[in-house]
Amino acid sequence: VSNVLINAVEACRDGGSVIARADRVREGGSNSVVVTISDTGCGMSGDHLARIWEPYVTGKAGGTGLGLSIVRQTISAHGGCVAASSVPREGTSIRITLPAHAGGELLPG
Repeated sequence: VSNVLINAVEACRDGGSVIARADRVREGGSNSVVVTISDTGCGMSGDHLARIWEPYVTGKAGGTGLGLSIVRQTISAHGGCVAASSVPREGTSIRITLPAHAGGELLPG
């Protein structure tokens, strides 16, 4: 989550805002926690958006391009998924969905 937040703040360097939200949802019969981080920064082109999860893909000067690849790998390792949407000059939204567990048991609906 910290990597996504840092990216959002950096995307708003020339103006914009960042909103982070967490919700408990029930999807497909399972409880999940959804963390959405949205910014009104520079956004990305569709071509760049399609590749953001790949290692070494970056749009930032001096960036390694590993951050979002690691985010996706980490979320996947915990049984979750991550998705992104973006519009150039309007902003980006990253949605992280993780199963809701308490002590190894799913939380009641």
